[in-house]
Amino acid sequence: MSNILLLVDGATKKIFSDDLLSPLFKEISFLLLLLLVGCYHSFHKTIKEVNLKIESFNHYDKVILIYDYYGLHPTFKKGIETSWSLEKSIEFIRDKFTKEINSNKFYFYIQVQEFEALLYSNINEIDNYFETNKLKEIGDILNKVKNNLELINDSTETVPSKRLDNLFSNFGKTTDGIVILKNIGIDKIRNECA
Repeated sequence: MSNILLLVDGATKKIFSDDLLSPLFKEISFLLLLLLVGCYHSFHKTIKEVNLKIESFNHYDKVILIYDYYGLHPTFKKGIETSWSLEKSIEFIRDKFTKEINSNKFYFYIQVQEFEALLYSNINEIDNYFETNKLKEIGDILNKVKNNLELINDSTETVPSKRLDNLFSNFGKTTDGIVILKNIGIDKIRNECA
């Protein structure tokens, strides 16, 4: 059995990993730790924290850090050329960060979109959950980004969770969001969010 330490930046990712990912990998033992709640921490502070976790949990086979690209502190993006593609920018950050980590067990997963973008992988489930007949409004969000969920984040005011807050005043990331993701199912999420 493999042991994997997941380092996540918020409660929603922790609950998602506990409730949806862990049951899929019965041959793997996951330990989930919140790391610097909210990923808006500097490059060097995060390196220090990750190295401390790797040292403290040295019996784990793999250590995976999960952050959102759009929420990264500006110090992570230092050195990125404006002409680079999003993919090249992410690769640059991952490589630069990984070189500072003292372990070959480490992997840095940078999710392009804010975590709540995964909910848009099946907008019918969002609409069904809230029972408000706002399928057209949710669909308009996807139409504006040509159905590419990774483009929903184009500013701090239009991140996926804020768009849902605007449509559903009682939307809760760690409650409603997790239930909707369970209803969507991991296969559909993976299909829509490469």
